[in-house]
Amino acid sequence: MIDTDPDSKLIYMHRKVQLDPLVINFQELTITNPQLGTNIPLRLKEAELLALLCWSYPKVLTRTMIIEELWSTTYATDLSINQLINSVRKKLGFTHKPIVKTIPKIGYKLQLEPTMLNKDTNRCNCPINLLNTQNGDPFTFNTLPKDINNYKRLFNIKFSILCFSAVLLGAIFGRCVHHFPFHRLQHVNGIPFTFEPGNTDLEKTADIDTDNLLFIDEVDGELYSCLKSYVCNKL
Repeated sequence: MIDTDPDSKLIYMHRKVQLDPLVINFQELTITNPQLGTNIPLRLKEAELLALLCWSYPKVLTRTMIIEELWSTTYATDLSINQLINSVRKKLGFTHKPIVKTIPKIGYKLQLEPTMLNKDTNRCNCPINLLNTQNGDPFTFNTLPKDINNYKRLFNIKFSILCFSAVLLGAIFGRCVHHFPFHRLQHVNGIPFTFEPGNTDLEKTADIDTDNLLFIDEVDGELYSCLKSYVCNKL
């Protein structure tokens, strides 16, 4: 059985685990079968599920715990768990005796004892907290591996800031346009101006399409046609 002492978590996250004859490399996200010479890639969620199963062995990993640890910040259904379990089983193989056993109405457990490999190599000093073993039950699953989680978190933060900025600018611009004092526009030849146009201005706007036009504006001596789509073009 894998030791659940807190000091061993760091070793576990940076080691290989054997489910005879399979070898799971959590750093490289792969499952290797030396007998068949196969090397199957794992998705991050699949590796996280296998990590939870290894840490909970020989206890049952409940469906509730899977949702709490793997989908703590998002929404998941029973279908999400079923699809993930089936995907992991397919990559583990052994269809005649599944390595991951279903415990009806409770959850799942490994039928093979996970063995940690390469225990004598140097430890990695990366601070990773995989599980909280309070009361013997595994909780608080963070990430695996750490670098992938950091990149995902950084990308999500930047993307959220970008989206918020775009929405805010759009709202400010739209508010300014909607509150523009249109009753003060001067209509000359059916064209709305924000200022009193001269002959030169009338010549430049004589052939302008008024179907989508909001008004003609003047900025630093230059004329701009502002459309209903809130886009202004220099004339």
